[in-house]
Amino acid sequence: MAKRMILVFLSIVFLVACSAEKEKPVDLKQDRLLFLDYGYSDTRAFYLKQKTEPYESTLWNITKELMEASPEEGTAVFARTFYTKASQNHLMKLVSYQTTPGKIDSHAMSYSIDNGNSYYSFAVMNTKSSAMGGTYRRYWQTQIVDPEKDKMIVIFLEGLLPNDNPSEGMSNWTLWYGITTDGGKTFETLEQIIKTGDIYGPEYPVDGVYTGKNSMAVGEITCLPIKLQRQRGSGNGRILVPVQISVLNEHGELYNPGGSFGYLYCAVLIGTWNQEGKLDWDISQPIVADPNKTPIGVMEPTIAEMPSGEILMVMRGGNGGSKDEKYALDCFKWYSYSEDGGYTWTPPKPWMCDDNTVFYSPSSCSQLLEHSNGKYYWIGIVSNTNPQNDYPGWPLVIGEVNPKDFRLIRDSVTVIDIKRPEQSSSVTYTNFFAREDRVSHDILVYCTPMFEQGRSDNPADLTAHTYVYTVNIK
Repeated sequence: MAKRMILVFLSIVFLVACSAEKEKPVDLKQDRLLFLDYGYSDTRAFYLKQKTEPYESTLWNITKELMEASPEEGTAVFARTFYTKASQNHLMKLVSYQTTPGKIDSHAMSYSIDNGNSYYSFAVMNTKSSAMGGTYRRYWQTQIVDPEKDKMIVIFLEGLLPNDNPSEGMSNWTLWYGITTDGGKTFETLEQIIKTGDIYGPEYPVDGVYTGKNSMAVGEITCLPIKLQRQRGSGNGRILVPVQISVLNEHGELYNPGGSFGYLYCAVLIGTWNQEGKLDWDISQPIVADPNKTPIGVMEPTIAEMPSGEILMVMRGGNGGSKDEKYALDCFKWYSYSEDGGYTWTPPKPWMCDDNTVFYSPSSCSQLLEHSNGKYYWIGIVSNTNPQNDYPGWPLVIGEVNPKDFRLIRDSVTVIDIKRPEQSSSVTYTNFFAREDRVSHDILVYCTPMFEQGRSDNPADLTAHTYVYTVNIK
Protein backbone atom coordinates (compact mmCIF):
# COMPACT_ATOMS: atom_id res chain seq x y z
CA MET A 1 0.00 0.00 0.00
CA ALA A 2 2.81 2.41 0.91
CA LYS A 3 4.57 1.73 -2.40
CA ARG A 4 1.35 2.38 -4.25
CA MET A 5 0.89 5.73 -2.54
CA ILE A 6 4.47 6.75 -3.29
CA LEU A 7 4.00 5.88 -6.95
CA VAL A 8 0.80 7.93 -7.11
CA PHE A 9 2.55 10.95 -5.60
CA LEU A 10 5.56 10.62 -7.91
CA SER A 11 3.20 10.42 -10.85
CA ILE A 12 1.54 13.67 -9.82
CA VAL A 13 4.93 15.41 -9.45
CA PHE A 14 6.09 14.02 -12.81
CA LEU A 15 2.96 15.10 -14.67
CA VAL A 16 3.07 18.64 -13.31
CA ALA A 17 6.82 18.97 -13.81
CA CYS A 18 6.62 17.81 -17.41
CA SER A 19 3.94 20.43 -18.10
CA ALA A 20 5.97 23.37 -16.77
CA GLU A 21 7.41 24.79 -19.99
CA LYS A 22 7.87 28.55 -20.08
CA GLU A 23 7.36 29.19 -23.77
CA LYS A 24 3.62 28.47 -23.82
CA PRO A 25 0.67 28.63 -21.36
CA VAL A 26 0.65 25.58 -19.14
CA ASP A 27 -2.32 23.69 -17.77
CA LEU A 28 -1.26 22.86 -14.22
CA LYS A 29 -4.58 21.57 -12.93
CA GLN A 30 -4.49 18.45 -10.78
CA ASP A 31 -7.45 16.77 -9.15
CA ARG A 32 -5.72 14.56 -6.60
CA LEU A 33 -3.59 15.23 -3.57
CA LEU A 34 -2.75 13.04 -0.63
CA PHE A 35 -3.88 14.36 2.74
CA LEU A 36 -3.32 13.45 6.33
CA ASP A 37 -6.09 11.33 7.79
CA TYR A 38 -6.49 12.73 11.29
CA GLY A 39 -9.19 10.22 12.29
CA TYR A 40 -9.88 9.19 15.86
CA SER A 41 -6.71 7.27 16.71
CA ASP A 42 -2.99 7.87 16.92
CA THR A 43 -2.52 6.00 13.65
CA ARG A 44 -2.46 8.35 10.71
CA ALA A 45 -2.15 7.32 7.11
CA PHE A 46 -2.27 8.75 3.62
CA TYR A 47 -4.90 7.73 1.15
CA LEU A 48 -6.74 8.94 -1.91
CA LYS A 49 -10.33 9.74 -1.18
CA GLN A 50 -12.75 7.41 -2.90
CA LYS A 51 -15.13 9.76 -4.69
CA THR A 52 -18.75 8.73 -4.86
CA GLU A 53 -19.96 11.91 -6.55
CA PRO A 54 -17.36 14.12 -8.31
CA TYR A 55 -17.26 17.64 -6.95
CA GLU A 56 -17.98 20.22 -9.64
CA SER A 57 -15.23 22.72 -8.93
CA THR A 58 -15.34 26.24 -10.36
CA LEU A 59 -11.59 26.01 -11.09
CA TRP A 60 -10.91 24.72 -14.58
CA ASN A 61 -7.58 25.87 -15.98
CA ILE A 62 -4.33 27.50 -14.84
CA THR A 63 -1.71 29.17 -17.01
CA LYS A 64 1.69 30.61 -16.07
CA GLU A 65 3.56 33.59 -17.51
CA LEU A 66 6.69 35.51 -16.57
CA MET A 67 5.62 38.88 -15.15
CA GLU A 68 8.77 40.58 -13.84
CA ALA A 69 12.32 39.31 -14.33
CA SER A 70 15.12 39.89 -11.85
CA PRO A 71 17.17 42.88 -13.03
CA GLU A 72 20.47 41.21 -12.11
CA GLU A 73 21.96 38.17 -10.45
CA GLY A 74 21.50 38.14 -6.69
CA THR A 75 18.26 40.17 -6.77
CA ALA A 76 14.83 38.79 -5.98
CA VAL A 77 11.89 40.68 -7.42
CA PHE A 78 8.39 40.57 -5.93
CA ALA A 79 5.66 42.09 -8.08
CA ARG A 80 1.92 42.37 -7.65
CA THR A 81 -0.96 44.50 -8.91
CA PHE A 82 -4.11 45.68 -7.15
CA TYR A 83 -6.99 48.05 -7.76
CA THR A 84 -6.83 51.59 -6.40
CA LYS A 85 -10.39 52.72 -7.19
CA ALA A 86 -13.79 51.35 -6.21
CA SER A 87 -15.22 50.77 -9.70
CA GLN A 88 -12.77 51.99 -12.33
CA ASN A 89 -10.16 49.50 -13.53
CA HIS A 90 -7.25 51.53 -12.18
CA LEU A 91 -4.33 49.41 -11.01
CA MET A 92 -1.06 49.94 -9.22
CA LYS A 93 1.86 47.65 -9.98
CA LEU A 94 4.09 47.45 -6.94
CA VAL A 95 7.51 45.87 -7.56
CA SER A 96 9.80 45.22 -4.60
CA TYR A 97 13.51 44.39 -4.86
CA GLN A 98 15.53 42.33 -2.38
CA THR A 99 19.27 41.64 -2.27
CA THR A 100 19.44 40.56 1.38
CA PRO A 101 17.05 38.01 2.93
CA GLY A 102 14.34 39.67 4.99
CA LYS A 103 15.01 43.19 3.70
CA ILE A 104 13.27 45.05 0.89
CA ASP A 105 15.61 47.52 -0.81
CA SER A 106 12.95 49.61 -2.56
CA HIS A 107 9.42 49.69 -3.98
CA ALA A 108 8.85 50.75 -7.60
CA MET A 109 5.31 51.95 -8.32
CA SER A 110 3.62 52.29 -11.69
CA TYR A 111 -0.02 52.81 -12.65
CA SER A 112 -2.58 51.62 -15.18
CA ILE A 113 -5.96 53.07 -16.14
CA ASP A 114 -6.84 50.24 -18.55
CA ASN A 115 -6.86 47.19 -16.27
CA GLY A 116 -3.17 46.46 -16.73
CA ASN A 117 -2.90 46.63 -20.51
CA SER A 118 -0.38 49.47 -20.13
CA TYR A 119 1.43 51.16 -17.26
CA TYR A 120 3.04 54.53 -16.73
CA SER A 121 5.78 55.09 -14.19
CA PHE A 122 5.31 57.21 -11.15
CA ALA A 123 7.86 56.84 -8.40
CA VAL A 124 10.30 54.77 -6.39
CA MET A 125 9.64 54.49 -2.68
CA ASN A 126 12.74 54.12 -0.54
CA THR A 127 12.34 51.63 2.26
CA LYS A 128 15.23 52.63 4.52
CA SER A 129 16.79 55.76 5.94
CA SER A 130 19.46 56.49 8.51
CA ALA A 131 18.13 57.64 11.85
CA MET A 132 19.39 58.32 15.33
CA GLY A 133 19.60 54.92 16.99
CA GLY A 134 19.73 52.80 13.85
CA THR A 135 18.01 52.33 10.50
CA TYR A 136 14.40 53.28 9.90
CA ARG A 137 12.51 50.81 7.72
CA ARG A 138 9.18 51.53 6.00
CA TYR A 139 7.31 48.97 3.88
CA TRP A 140 4.08 49.18 1.91
CA GLN A 141 2.46 46.08 3.42
CA THR A 142 -1.20 45.84 2.42
CA GLN A 143 -4.19 47.86 1.27
CA ILE A 144 -7.96 47.94 0.77
CA VAL A 145 -10.31 50.13 -1.28
CA ASP A 146 -13.44 51.27 0.55
CA PRO A 147 -16.08 51.05 -2.20
CA GLU A 148 -18.48 53.53 -0.58
CA LYS A 149 -15.88 56.26 -0.08
CA ASP A 150 -13.77 55.39 -3.15
CA LYS A 151 -10.65 55.78 -1.04
CA MET A 152 -7.76 53.38 -0.60
CA ILE A 153 -6.44 52.63 2.87
CA VAL A 154 -2.78 51.60 2.87
CA ILE A 155 -1.14 49.87 5.83
CA PHE A 156 2.57 50.57 6.27
CA LEU A 157 4.97 48.54 8.41
CA GLU A 158 7.53 50.85 10.00
CA GLY A 159 10.20 50.59 12.67
CA LEU A 160 13.56 51.76 13.95
CA LEU A 161 15.93 48.78 13.84
CA PRO A 162 19.14 49.36 15.84
CA ASN A 163 21.28 47.07 13.67
CA ASP A 164 19.00 46.83 10.63
CA ASN A 165 18.39 43.18 11.49
CA PRO A 166 14.94 41.89 10.46
CA SER A 167 14.61 39.96 13.72
CA GLU A 168 14.69 43.30 15.57
CA GLY A 169 11.25 43.98 14.14
CA MET A 170 9.83 41.64 16.78
CA SER A 171 10.44 44.46 19.25
CA ASN A 172 10.20 47.56 17.07
CA TRP A 173 7.61 47.31 14.29
CA THR A 174 4.73 49.77 14.31
CA LEU A 175 1.73 50.02 11.97
CA TRP A 176 0.68 53.18 10.17
CA TYR A 177 -2.26 53.84 7.88
CA GLY A 178 -2.67 56.23 4.99
CA ILE A 179 -5.82 57.34 3.16
CA THR A 180 -5.46 58.18 -0.52
CA THR A 181 -7.73 59.04 -3.44
CA ASP A 182 -5.04 58.96 -6.15
CA GLY A 183 -3.57 55.50 -5.77
CA GLY A 184 -0.94 56.40 -3.18
CA LYS A 185 0.65 59.35 -4.96
CA THR A 186 -0.49 61.57 -2.09
CA PHE A 187 -2.14 60.91 1.28
CA GLU A 188 -4.79 63.01 2.96
CA THR A 189 -4.12 61.13 6.21
CA LEU A 190 -0.95 59.36 7.33
CA GLU A 191 -0.92 58.36 10.99
CA GLN A 192 0.27 55.64 13.31
CA ILE A 193 -2.44 53.13 14.21
CA ILE A 194 -3.24 53.79 17.85
CA LYS A 195 -6.26 52.54 19.75
CA THR A 196 -8.74 55.23 20.72
CA GLY A 197 -8.36 56.22 24.37
CA ASP A 198 -6.31 58.51 26.59
CA ILE A 199 -3.94 55.77 27.77
CA TYR A 200 -2.76 54.86 24.26
CA GLY A 201 0.00 56.50 22.29
CA PRO A 202 3.05 55.83 20.06
CA GLU A 203 4.82 53.84 22.78
CA TYR A 204 1.68 51.93 23.79
CA PRO A 205 -0.42 51.78 20.60
CA VAL A 206 -2.77 48.93 21.59
CA ASP A 207 -3.30 46.63 24.53
CA GLY A 208 -0.27 44.42 25.19
CA VAL A 209 2.12 46.21 22.83
CA TYR A 210 5.03 48.32 24.11
CA THR A 211 7.08 49.76 21.26
CA GLY A 212 10.74 48.87 21.75
CA LYS A 213 9.88 45.72 23.68
CA ASN A 214 7.39 43.89 21.45
CA SER A 215 5.47 44.75 18.33
CA MET A 216 2.34 44.49 16.22
CA ALA A 217 2.68 43.79 12.51
CA VAL A 218 0.87 42.79 9.33
CA GLY A 219 2.87 39.64 8.80
CA GLU A 220 2.58 39.20 5.03
CA ILE A 221 1.07 40.83 1.93
CA THR A 222 -1.53 38.04 1.94
CA CYS A 223 -2.92 39.40 5.24
CA LEU A 224 -5.42 41.65 3.48
CA PRO A 225 -7.91 43.90 5.28
CA ILE A 226 -11.63 43.44 4.68
CA LYS A 227 -14.65 45.72 5.00
CA LEU A 228 -17.62 44.28 6.91
CA GLN A 229 -20.84 44.10 4.87
CA ARG A 230 -23.03 41.39 6.42
CA GLN A 231 -23.18 42.29 10.10
CA ARG A 232 -26.26 42.75 12.19
CA GLY A 233 -26.52 46.06 13.97
CA SER A 234 -23.84 48.72 13.64
CA GLY A 235 -20.91 46.61 12.48
CA ASN A 236 -21.19 47.16 8.74
CA GLY A 237 -18.64 49.49 7.20
CA ARG A 238 -15.87 48.74 9.67
CA ILE A 239 -12.40 47.93 8.36
CA LEU A 240 -10.73 44.81 9.79
CA VAL A 241 -6.95 44.42 9.56
CA PRO A 242 -5.52 41.01 10.61
CA VAL A 243 -2.30 41.37 12.62
CA GLN A 244 0.22 39.37 14.62
CA ILE A 245 1.71 40.41 17.95
CA SER A 246 4.87 39.21 19.68
CA VAL A 247 4.48 38.34 23.35
CA LEU A 248 6.24 39.60 26.49
CA ASN A 249 6.88 37.53 29.61
CA GLU A 250 6.48 38.70 33.18
CA HIS A 251 9.91 40.36 33.02
CA GLY A 252 9.01 42.48 30.00
CA GLU A 253 11.16 40.41 27.64
CA LEU A 254 10.16 38.59 24.48
CA TYR A 255 8.46 35.32 25.40
CA ASN A 256 9.68 32.27 23.48
CA PRO A 257 8.38 29.10 25.14
CA GLY A 258 8.84 26.95 22.02
CA GLY A 259 12.49 27.80 21.43
CA SER A 260 11.82 28.90 17.84
CA PHE A 261 12.48 32.31 16.28
CA GLY A 262 9.72 33.74 18.45
CA TYR A 263 6.19 33.26 19.72
CA LEU A 264 3.22 35.26 18.46
CA TYR A 265 -0.54 35.50 18.63
CA CYS A 266 -3.07 36.95 16.21
CA ALA A 267 -5.65 39.71 16.55
CA VAL A 268 -7.75 42.00 14.36
CA LEU A 269 -7.56 45.78 14.26
CA ILE A 270 -11.05 47.28 13.89
CA GLY A 271 -11.28 50.66 12.19
CA THR A 272 -14.43 52.80 12.22
CA TRP A 273 -14.80 55.90 10.05
CA ASN A 274 -15.28 59.09 12.09
CA GLN A 275 -16.70 62.49 11.17
CA GLU A 276 -13.25 63.81 10.30
CA GLY A 277 -12.86 61.22 7.55
CA LYS A 278 -10.27 59.26 9.52
CA LEU A 279 -10.39 55.91 11.27
CA ASP A 280 -10.86 55.31 14.98
CA TRP A 281 -9.11 52.09 15.96
CA ASP A 282 -9.93 49.27 18.35
CA ILE A 283 -8.46 45.77 18.66
CA SER A 284 -9.98 42.35 19.16
CA GLN A 285 -9.25 39.84 21.85
CA PRO A 286 -6.07 37.84 21.14
CA ILE A 287 -6.16 34.48 19.36
CA VAL A 288 -3.55 32.45 21.26
CA ALA A 289 -2.31 28.95 20.42
CA ASP A 290 -0.68 26.38 22.70
CA PRO A 291 3.14 26.53 22.27
CA ASN A 292 3.25 22.80 23.03
CA LYS A 293 1.36 22.23 19.77
CA THR A 294 2.77 25.03 17.60
CA PRO A 295 6.05 26.45 19.01
CA ILE A 296 5.76 29.73 17.09
CA GLY A 297 2.17 30.25 18.19
CA VAL A 298 0.06 31.54 15.29
CA MET A 299 0.84 34.31 12.84
CA GLU A 300 0.15 35.75 9.36
CA PRO A 301 -3.64 35.58 9.67
CA THR A 302 -5.92 35.84 6.64
CA ILE A 303 -9.63 36.61 7.04
CA ALA A 304 -12.90 36.54 5.10
CA GLU A 305 -16.48 37.48 5.98
CA MET A 306 -18.89 34.63 5.31
CA PRO A 307 -22.49 35.08 4.02
CA SER A 308 -23.73 34.54 7.60
CA GLY A 309 -21.65 37.48 8.83
CA GLU A 310 -19.25 35.18 10.66
CA ILE A 311 -15.58 35.84 9.98
CA LEU A 312 -13.14 33.03 9.24
CA MET A 313 -9.45 33.37 10.10
CA VAL A 314 -6.76 30.96 8.86
CA MET A 315 -3.31 31.21 10.44
CA ARG A 316 0.22 29.94 10.03
CA GLY A 317 1.50 27.50 12.63
CA GLY A 318 4.83 25.69 12.85
CA ASN A 319 7.00 23.04 14.40
CA GLY A 320 10.71 22.66 15.19
CA GLY A 321 12.80 24.84 17.47
CA SER A 322 14.84 23.79 20.48
CA LYS A 323 11.83 22.11 22.10
CA ASP A 324 10.99 20.11 18.95
CA GLU A 325 14.33 19.51 17.27
CA LYS A 326 13.17 16.34 15.48
CA TYR A 327 9.96 17.96 14.15
CA ALA A 328 7.77 15.52 16.01
CA LEU A 329 4.89 18.00 16.23
CA ASP A 330 2.41 18.04 13.37
CA CYS A 331 2.55 21.18 11.25
CA PHE A 332 -0.86 22.50 10.23
CA LYS A 333 -2.77 25.61 9.32
CA TRP A 334 -4.90 26.79 12.22
CA TYR A 335 -8.31 28.43 12.12
CA SER A 336 -10.64 30.47 14.29
CA TYR A 337 -13.88 32.33 13.67
CA SER A 338 -15.79 35.29 15.07
CA GLU A 339 -19.54 35.74 15.45
CA ASP A 340 -19.50 39.35 16.65
CA GLY A 341 -17.78 41.35 13.93
CA GLY A 342 -14.25 40.40 14.85
CA TYR A 343 -14.15 41.36 18.52
CA THR A 344 -14.02 37.85 20.00
CA TRP A 345 -12.75 34.62 18.46
CA THR A 346 -12.96 30.91 19.08
CA PRO A 347 -9.82 29.10 20.33
CA PRO A 348 -7.61 28.16 17.36
CA LYS A 349 -7.77 24.60 16.07
CA PRO A 350 -6.05 22.71 13.24
CA TRP A 351 -7.83 23.57 9.99
CA MET A 352 -9.41 20.68 8.14
CA CYS A 353 -11.15 19.56 4.98
CA ASP A 354 -14.85 18.97 4.49
CA ASP A 355 -14.40 15.22 5.12
CA ASN A 356 -12.85 15.86 8.57
CA THR A 357 -9.25 15.25 7.50
CA VAL A 358 -6.61 17.60 8.83
CA PHE A 359 -3.90 18.24 6.27
CA TYR A 360 -0.21 19.03 6.64
CA SER A 361 0.92 22.51 5.68
CA PRO A 362 4.40 24.00 6.22
CA SER A 363 4.94 27.11 8.29
CA SER A 364 3.99 29.64 5.62
CA CYS A 365 1.47 32.31 4.78
CA SER A 366 -1.81 31.67 2.99
CA GLN A 367 -4.68 33.75 1.62
CA LEU A 368 -8.45 33.66 1.72
CA LEU A 369 -10.19 35.30 -1.25
CA GLU A 370 -13.88 36.12 -1.61
CA HIS A 371 -14.89 36.00 -5.28
CA SER A 372 -17.68 37.90 -7.04
CA ASN A 373 -19.28 34.53 -7.91
CA GLY A 374 -20.09 34.04 -4.23
CA LYS A 375 -17.38 31.41 -3.72
CA TYR A 376 -14.51 31.55 -1.24
CA TYR A 377 -11.03 30.35 -2.18
CA TRP A 378 -7.91 29.51 -0.20
CA ILE A 379 -4.40 29.68 -1.64
CA GLY A 380 -1.50 28.10 0.24
CA ILE A 381 1.03 25.28 0.51
CA VAL A 382 0.11 21.70 1.42
CA SER A 383 2.37 18.74 2.08
CA ASN A 384 2.07 14.97 1.88
CA THR A 385 4.49 14.47 4.78
CA ASN A 386 4.90 16.32 8.04
CA PRO A 387 6.89 19.47 7.18
CA GLN A 388 10.04 20.56 8.93
CA ASN A 389 8.78 24.00 9.84
CA ASP A 390 8.75 25.87 6.48
CA TYR A 391 10.08 22.98 4.37
CA PRO A 392 8.97 21.85 1.79
CA GLY A 393 7.64 25.09 0.29
CA TRP A 394 5.58 23.40 -2.42
CA PRO A 395 3.14 22.64 -3.97
CA LEU A 396 1.17 25.87 -4.12
CA VAL A 397 -2.53 25.02 -4.37
CA ILE A 398 -5.94 26.67 -4.56
CA GLY A 399 -9.21 25.26 -3.29
CA GLU A 400 -12.74 26.29 -2.40
CA VAL A 401 -13.89 26.88 1.17
CA ASN A 402 -17.32 25.81 2.37
CA PRO A 403 -18.85 29.00 3.83
CA LYS A 404 -21.18 27.03 6.10
CA ASP A 405 -18.62 25.04 8.08
CA PHE A 406 -15.46 27.00 7.09
CA ARG A 407 -13.69 23.88 5.83
CA LEU A 408 -11.56 23.40 2.74
CA ILE A 409 -13.45 21.42 0.09
CA ARG A 410 -10.97 18.68 -0.49
CA ASP A 411 -12.05 17.62 -3.96
CA SER A 412 -11.68 21.20 -5.21
CA VAL A 413 -7.99 21.48 -4.31
CA THR A 414 -5.97 22.19 -7.44
CA VAL A 415 -2.21 22.53 -7.92
CA ILE A 416 -1.04 25.95 -9.08
CA ASP A 417 2.64 25.03 -9.26
CA ILE A 418 5.04 22.47 -7.84
CA LYS A 419 8.75 21.77 -7.70
CA ARG A 420 10.18 20.68 -11.04
CA PRO A 421 13.07 18.21 -11.44
CA GLU A 422 15.55 20.93 -12.40
CA GLN A 423 14.76 22.96 -9.29
CA SER A 424 16.44 22.60 -5.91
CA SER A 425 14.48 20.86 -3.17
CA SER A 426 14.80 24.16 -1.30
CA VAL A 427 12.56 25.98 -3.78
CA THR A 428 9.65 27.69 -2.10
CA TYR A 429 6.40 29.03 -3.56
CA THR A 430 5.41 30.83 -0.38
CA ASN A 431 5.89 34.39 -1.66
CA PHE A 432 2.61 35.14 -3.38
CA PHE A 433 -0.41 37.44 -3.59
CA ALA A 434 -3.80 36.82 -5.23
CA ARG A 435 -6.69 38.95 -6.46
CA GLU A 436 -9.71 38.74 -8.76
CA ASP A 437 -9.59 40.45 -12.13
CA ARG A 438 -12.64 42.72 -12.54
CA VAL A 439 -12.97 42.14 -16.28
CA SER A 440 -12.35 38.40 -16.73
CA HIS A 441 -13.14 37.43 -13.11
CA ASP A 442 -10.16 35.09 -13.21
CA ILE A 443 -8.01 34.81 -10.10
CA LEU A 444 -4.50 36.13 -10.65
CA VAL A 445 -1.80 34.69 -8.41
CA TYR A 446 1.51 36.56 -8.37
CA CYS A 447 4.31 34.32 -7.09
CA THR A 448 8.08 34.59 -6.78
CA PRO A 449 9.62 31.11 -6.41
CA MET A 450 12.68 31.49 -4.19
CA PHE A 451 15.87 29.39 -3.99
CA GLU A 452 15.31 27.57 -7.27
CA GLN A 453 19.05 26.80 -7.52
CA GLY A 454 19.62 26.10 -3.83
CA ARG A 455 19.87 27.81 -0.49
CA SER A 456 23.42 28.66 0.53
CA ASP A 457 25.61 31.67 1.23
CA ASN A 458 26.00 32.25 -2.50
CA PRO A 459 24.33 35.61 -3.29
CA ALA A 460 23.23 34.22 -6.66
CA ASP A 461 20.83 31.90 -4.84
CA LEU A 462 18.64 34.93 -4.10
CA THR A 463 17.97 35.55 -7.81
CA ALA A 464 14.23 35.18 -8.37
CA HIS A 465 11.56 36.29 -10.85
CA THR A 466 7.85 36.96 -10.45
CA TYR A 467 5.34 34.87 -12.40
CA VAL A 468 1.61 35.43 -12.75
CA TYR A 469 -0.70 32.42 -12.73
CA THR A 470 -4.14 32.92 -14.25
CA VAL A 471 -6.72 30.67 -12.59
CA ASN A 472 -9.71 30.51 -14.91
CA ILE A 473 -13.05 30.40 -13.12
CA LYS A 474 -16.13 28.75 -14.60
